[in-house]
Amino acid sequence: MTSRKEIIEEELGVKVPEQYAVFLDKYGIFYAPGIEIYGISDTLLGYDGLPCVIGATQIYRRTEGLPHRFLVIQHTGLEDEMICLDTEDEKVYSLSRAYGKDKVADSFDEWFQKDIIEYLKERDQKLKRSNKEPEQIIDLDWLRLNRDDT
Repeated sequence: MTSRKEIIEEELGVKVPEQYAVFLDKYGIFYAPGIEIYGISDTLLGYDGLPCVIGATQIYRRTEGLPHRFLVIQHTGLEDEMICLDTEDEKVYSLSRAYGKDKVADSFDEWFQKDIIEYLKERDQKLKRSNKEPEQIIDLDWLRLNRDDT
C-alpha cells in the first residue's frame, strides 16, 4: 500500500520531510476550531482541492508561482498569506505577496508546537477563564508530535 508521504512525493515531485511524514501518518489532515493544516487523508475524494496539501500546492504553484520546493500546509486566513514547508531545508515559512517570505520555524515540529499547540492552549485557557466550554474538547497531549514515541 502506498503511504501518504509517497503519494505526495509522486504527485508533487518533492521529498517530504520526515517530521511532516509523521504528521501525515498520525493525522492526515488536522482540524480544530479556527485551524486547518493541510495534508492528505483516506477520505478525500480527490487531490485537486483544499484541504489537500497536493491541491493547495498545485493551486499556488499555478496562480502565485510558488517555488517547486515548497508545500502549502496552511492558509492563515490573512489576505494571501500561506504557511509553507520547504522540502529542501525543512524550515517553515510564511509567504505572501504583501509581506514576502518570512521564516517562522526551523522545523515542522517546532512550528506545530509553537503555532498550533500554543494557540490551542491559550484558547482553552481563555475559555476556562470566561466559564465557557470549548467548541471541541482537544487533548493537547494527544496532539503533541513527540519524537520519543515513534
